Amino acid sequence: MKIGIYGGSFNPPHLDHLMIGKYFIEHSLVDQLIYVPTGSLYFKKGLLPFFHRYFMLQLMIQDFTSLSISSFENQNKAIFTYQTLDYFQMLYKDCEICFICGSDNLKEFHTWRYSQYILENYKIFAVLRNDDNLSSIIQKFQPTSSILACSIPLMGLSSTYIRNLLRDDFDMEKLVDYVSIPVLEYIKEKKLYRK
Repeated sequence: MKIGIYGGSFNPPHLDHLMIGKYFIEHSLVDQLIYVPTGSLYFKKGLLPFFHRYFMLQLMIQDFTSLSISSFENQNKAIFTYQTLDYFQMLYKDCEICFICGSDNLKEFHTWRYSQYILENYKIFAVLRNDDNLSSIIQKFQPTSSILACSIPLMGLSSTYIRNLLRDDFDMEKLVDYVSIPVLEYIKEKKLYRK
């Protein structure tokens, strides 16, 4: 059994995040996909508290049994990707654990804690984002066989773009193309991302 670990801030989770999860399941790349939102200690400007991001992910995937969420990274200390992957490998001893990330993250992968260890012990699925040249990015790593390029038909959404829209105006009709309705309703109810 293959389990995909999909990490990110999910601030907010949007329809491309959902599309990636569904794609990996529908194309049998993994049998189960687990979203792992970064903890509240992760330094990123404008990062909502963990419980909001976790709950929005729950709302987004509520109709998909092969998609789930973990709160593992929400601890009182910084958690690095290699620790997250090792945790799930220990939890699912007989399964293959794979890491899913965007090609934009892969550009900075060499700066991650124990990046070589991750390459040597886990398969990485790199999802093409924007106009990145995945093959040239992957060639920088050894072993390159650890990284598989995935070209998924996405809308090219970014959480930053959506946050900016939400700050300026809450237009449900416009935002419904980017964010699931239950997530939008939660954002509206809690007045998240407002100026």
